[in-house]
Amino acid sequence: IADARGKHLTEVFKIMNAQTRELVKNPVDIVMEKGLTVGLANHTILISKNGNEYQIADSAAPIKDKEGKIVGVILVFTDVTEEYNTQKIIEENEKRYRAVFQNSPMGIMLLDETGIIYDANEANAIITGYSIDELIGSDVRQLAEPENVYSVDQNIKKILSGELLEHEIISCKKDGSRCVLFLRETSILLPNGKQGVLSISSDITESKRVNDLLRESEEKYRFIAENTTDIITLLDLNLKYTYISPAVLSQRGYTVEEAMLQKMEEAFTPETMRRVYQLLVEERANEASGTADPNRCRSLELEQYCKDGSTIWVDVSLSFTRDVNGKATGIFTVSRDITERKKTN
Repeated sequence: IADARGKHLTEVFKIMNAQTRELVKNPVDIVMEKGLTVGLANHTILISKNGNEYQIADSAAPIKDKEGKIVGVILVFTDVTEEYNTQKIIEENEKRYRAVFQNSPMGIMLLDETGIIYDANEANAIITGYSIDELIGSDVRQLAEPENVYSVDQNIKKILSGELLEHEIISCKKDGSRCVLFLRETSILLPNGKQGVLSISSDITESKRVNDLLRESEEKYRFIAENTTDIITLLDLNLKYTYISPAVLSQRGYTVEEAMLQKMEEAFTPETMRRVYQLLVEERANEASGTADPNRCRSLELEQYCKDGSTIWVDVSLSFTRDVNGKATGIFTVSRDITERKKTN
């Protein structure tokens, strides 16, 4: 205080705008000019004697004599650096949150406790066909099929009670079409301080369609495999069985479970196995060349053991199974009993 006494105010009260770094007009001068109480704008910093900067809030008011003449100014200021820094962190976090919220490929929606949409991101607009403005303030039940509205009400109650829900729903789009969504929903404190629901959705319509087609295809394949008189097998690249069709019982006398436990060396005669190994050497070389037809099929006539100790001759067609990148992952075979044909020849 002793250092400041007697000095001009501008020497001890140096203030500037924190963002532009420009000097701010002294509030005392403004009071003297206008005779009014004034306050500093936001983002004002005070430069201390040692050069430290402090975010401040202040006000200046005139001191008047009996005739109303201004005889002085009272200046009150407060160090709000901590509050300012806290607010700045909050604002930065809000910016990051909005960036994640708006740019997420997943649909993100906030609902109040009654099911009214409090906020929604762009991904939700793409999924539903409604604009963000149309979604915000509307009832989430409009996105549900009429017969499922009751389920929406029940789910909101469960979520608000603290339950985390993960489930699939059929959702109605603006154009009247339907889509399948996988939802992960939990309770959250909304920006207005009230309890609400955070709903994160992903559109799984296409993957569901593909899975349904795959399941139907597998069911058809299994029906054929389990009802044909030929033996259908799948082996890995180490020649271990991963599937054998039920026809093995009528052809060789083994149950599927018994046959699955056998090694190929136990199922075929030694001479036959030498031919199998030779074919595999050739086919591995073909694979390594990168020029062989990936859909090629090879055929061999092989002698195979039956459970009663006898042998039968089978015509075996072999081809590779492949992954989505075309890489061989296993061997597919179809074996037909040709014993009687071999006898006649």
